[in-house]
Amino acid sequence: MTAVASNFSNPHFGNIPLACVIPSKTNPRKHFNEADLAELAESIKNHGLAQPILVRPLPTSEDMIDCVEIVAGERRYRASKLAGLESIPAIVRELTDVQALELQIIENLQRKDVHEIEEAEGYDQLMKQHGYTADKLADKVGKSRSYIYGRLKFCALSPSVREAFFDGKLSASTALLIARIPVESLQDQATEEIVNDGDPMSYRSAFEHIQLRYMLTLDRARFPIKDARLVADAGSCDACPKRTGNQPMVFKDVAADVCTDPNCFASKCRAHDNKVLAVAEKKGTPVYEGEEAKQFKKDTELVPADIPVWRFDRIADHTIEYKKAEDVLTQEQLPKPAAFVRIDGKVQAMYEETAMQAALEKACICESQEAHDARLEAERDQVAEAEEEAKQQASKAARERRERLAEDETAARIAAYRKVRETMQHGLSLEAWRLIAKELLLGDYYVSVPANELPEIYTWTGADEDALIAYVESATVGQLQLMLMDMVFGESLAIKAWALDEDDKVNLQDEKHQSFAALCDAATVDIDAVRSSLQQASEDKVSKPKKAKSKDSAKAAGIVPAPNVAWPFPTGTRGE
Repeated sequence: MTAVASNFSNPHFGNIPLACVIPSKTNPRKHFNEADLAELAESIKNHGLAQPILVRPLPTSEDMIDCVEIVAGERRYRASKLAGLESIPAIVRELTDVQALELQIIENLQRKDVHEIEEAEGYDQLMKQHGYTADKLADKVGKSRSYIYGRLKFCALSPSVREAFFDGKLSASTALLIARIPVESLQDQATEEIVNDGDPMSYRSAFEHIQLRYMLTLDRARFPIKDARLVADAGSCDACPKRTGNQPMVFKDVAADVCTDPNCFASKCRAHDNKVLAVAEKKGTPVYEGEEAKQFKKDTELVPADIPVWRFDRIADHTIEYKKAEDVLTQEQLPKPAAFVRIDGKVQAMYEETAMQAALEKACICESQEAHDARLEAERDQVAEAEEEAKQQASKAARERRERLAEDETAARIAAYRKVRETMQHGLSLEAWRLIAKELLLGDYYVSVPANELPEIYTWTGADEDALIAYVESATVGQLQLMLMDMVFGESLAIKAWALDEDDKVNLQDEKHQSFAALCDAATVDIDAVRSSLQQASEDKVSKPKKAKSKDSAKAAGIVPAPNVAWPFPTGTRGE
């Protein structure tokens, strides 16, 4: 189930009717002490509920009331019902199934009163249903990986052993020993023997009892099960009627290779150990016994076959890392023993750690250094390729997004401009003319007014933007239209000497000259007549120099004669 919308969908705190609160089916806690519940209910009656429960909304429909599911706080919920409350304080949060289960397990199960089996079932549920690894769980709950594996082992307990564990007849450490027995019926038998009618064995006694009598899976036997001569009276395990596989009707719910006679199994172990030690002594392989063996095992760097696989390097399949080396290697695949120890009657081979690493690599349980490096290199290449592909895809998506945005903006601008044209089809407004003039002069259009040629009109320099804007803002429509015309034809007014042809004539084929001539024609101005008039005036000025005016005539004309002082004048400014 995923988070769904309801009247409780927004995270909030409040009182919710108990009729709308439903216990979670995924809550690992299944056992609640009735006396503790009654005590808590009495406290709630007298003092109220100090801590609200945590709930999440459930799917709802028009013909259903809004309901919520308990994520954390079922014990408080049960006690509140016993106390006769009609509603309960709760914090409502939107949570997915995975998030809810994480809270139930990672937060709820870290309380001191949570039973080990409930904790184990919670971890098992996260691993099987939601893909958690032991390492990820260890990080989540702040525990070691070995702690997680130890807790998960409780899931192997039979129902009757679980009940004994819940009832306090077994300690957690003893229950963990029983969980290692692979057959539930043998677990039940061992539990009955260990509980011993209220006089239970100690952990050490239970450990020795189980090791001696109940770890009897034939596929892990340290003796060759097909050797009929190992114990002559017993014969081969393959055909033995005490092997579960030879009585399928009796042991239909038990694996085939389990010995149901612990005494026979133990006798074969002793016979095999004696045979192994005899061969070892002949070959000169060290054999340690008793206290010497215990001290040797404590000090040596050699490793036994029951060492966990995770102790070795470059494990190929991490799903088996919690298994022992002897669980994943056959007797033929184990390396040559470097020594033997016999402690409490049990013989154990000891191996060089490097030899065990090599054996695991040969069996493909661990990777060789070369294979490991090659795989990592291939994974790095795959990651690099994936990152490059993702980068290209992101770049392509960004480019396409920008193109779409640009197209949308272009369409909007075209549509808006069409409306502008429609609005102004009978003539531009004064504000529009002013805007066009400022845009042309101040934008990146490389146009200007002919200020040098028409200084009486454009009295500012080209860099004086404030003066330009002031002129435009005060100009009439006619002045602005003339100004735009000046921008277009201004460059045609001034002719440079280098632009004349060999005959000192203006190039009449020049595009600018032709455009200017066309403008004059449109305005019915005869440029040739203007040119001739100016030339005539210039010639007259040269041929008829002006006569000096007399003082009387100057005075009559209102002209004040210059003072008889040398230049520059001592006061004032020229022209004032």
